[in-house]
Amino acid sequence: MGDLPQLTSMCDTAIREGASPVVIANSSRLYRKLVAARIPHLTSRRNDGFAASVILGAEGDWDWLVILNDDLTFDPDDLAPCLSAQTLDALHPAAIVYFDDGSARHLPTQLGVLLSVSLLSNIARRAFPRWHRTRLEGTETFRAFSAVAIGRQVWDRVGGLDSRYPFSYEDADFVRRARALGVQVSAMRTGVVHQHSRTSGRFVTAVLPVATWSALEYLTKWFGKRTLHRWLLVFALGVRAPIAAATMPQPRKQIRAVANAARALVADDRPSLPEWESA
Repeated sequence: MGDLPQLTSMCDTAIREGASPVVIANSSRLYRKLVAARIPHLTSRRNDGFAASVILGAEGDWDWLVILNDDLTFDPDDLAPCLSAQTLDALHPAAIVYFDDGSARHLPTQLGVLLSVSLLSNIARRAFPRWHRTRLEGTETFRAFSAVAIGRQVWDRVGGLDSRYPFSYEDADFVRRARALGVQVSAMRTGVVHQHSRTSGRFVTAVLPVATWSALEYLTKWFGKRTLHRWLLVFALGVRAPIAAATMPQPRKQIRAVANAARALVADDRPSLPEWESA
């Protein structure tokens, strides 16, 4: 989160509710702000992505890990129950509990990943909204880890987030492993709202290649055939290019992002997020 008043409010609320907040600084700019504002923080002085940030924050002893991403809006009174030790202790200790209003998504399949990268899934959601809503009533769903509490038992049994995913799919992978172990997944009604990330759009030429690489890692981990999936993702990017140029802001930037992502896949060379000093 880069909004200092919101960060301060979040940390103050967490402390009042008996939690131990810490903000992960994945950029030098945010780090300097946190130091100046005396907000509790940690940093590896690298920008290694969401999974690495959560793993860093999860070091040490705790009963519940509450993850709050940088794309939320909330009132402190709405956030308080999510951070209350009393509320969390009343929940099943081996559970995943969502706090935001984010929409459920189907756990990614091979076809689902390719449709997402190509943006054809976006078109399908608009063209067939009723079919999409029906699909989301199934049990094989997950939500993005924007506002979520994870019990210690779950974290240890599942093995934490998988750092092979630099950006995207780490939450789907975690829930997929958790569901296979019979972990309870639920949601708590709150006023926490999940917004679209502003950072991803600003750094799309670096973020899209890393997100596409995460898609490759997910497909390889769960379905094998890495070389086949590399080339299928390159094809999906080819489909994405005209759709992104026609429907997204800054068309030229979108095309550069697609080219960067395709180049990384063809070379089989893992791309990086924006450097810690530049993010």
